Amino acid sequence: MTVASIDIGTNTVLLLIGSIAANGRIDVLHDEVQAPRLGQGVDAARRLAPASMDRVLAVLSTYRSILERFHPDRTIVTATSAVRDARNREEFIDAVRNRTGLAVRVLSGNEEAAWTFAGTVIGTPQAGTALVIDIGGGSTELSIGAGTSPSFHTSLDVGAVRLTERILRSSPPRLEELADAEAEILSHLATIPAEHFAQGTAYAVAGTPTTLAAHLSGSRTADRTIVDGYILTRRAVAGALRQLAGMTPQEIRALGTYFEGREDVIAAGTLILGSVMDHFGLSRVQVSVRGLRYGALLNAVSGA
Repeated sequence: MTVASIDIGTNTVLLLIGSIAANGRIDVLHDEVQAPRLGQGVDAARRLAPASMDRVLAVLSTYRSILERFHPDRTIVTATSAVRDARNREEFIDAVRNRTGLAVRVLSGNEEAAWTFAGTVIGTPQAGTALVIDIGGGSTELSIGAGTSPSFHTSLDVGAVRLTERILRSSPPRLEELADAEAEILSHLATIPAEHFAQGTAYAVAGTPTTLAAHLSGSRTADRTIVDGYILTRRAVAGALRQLAGMTPQEIRALGTYFEGREDVIAAGTLILGSVMDHFGLSRVQVSVRGLRYGALLNAVSGA
């Protein structure tokens, strides 16, 4: 069965087309990421800006053409934090339907966390408990469990774009801004008992960890064969934060093509990852290129 998922996030829009076997194995036929930043300004205005919606509609029109080449049996389109928060989300959903014929399903934060967990751990050799850390543009999802269904999951209203727009406004950010941003992250994490995850494997998904993996590996591109499974140590994350927080977006962009669309928010994402690792006492996390769009494929097959 061939299925497709489109994940409309705060910063990126991702397309995944895969063939799914009866045992849940996903063979990737097409995987693409673009960064039109739908959520620009949503944290303050609680509205999707016309220019932001136009950028996303252009991406979705391109994805529509790709879908027509593959003829998937089912396509599922999800939207997360930016659309959840926007007062004019119905306007956006209608525009997507009218322009592309695609129907958008807005996920709750808890749905996003649960779907991301399933998409990350499916097909992964797993002994014991897994912690999945999903750092998005508008929110961060944490989910913990054994098997493919988390026993605990939550969504925190702190993401790389939201944190940058709210606090890290200087370029590069000032030390006091970084301190204020860390305090904001920790205030959200304080609601989660660290004992929820005592031992097991911690996975980090989405743009921040994959970009850090590409950067720290010395690669010039985000080659999935290098990024997937890459181990980020707490020391390496701290070093990356010191480097990236001391640079302008233009300087960061020059480091590698994988920073494109993230150069102004990667410091915030790295700060979130490091804070989560500290909260749970993690010395390392394993990067995964899977996540929400893979979970959406599984839900498309089940008809959820």
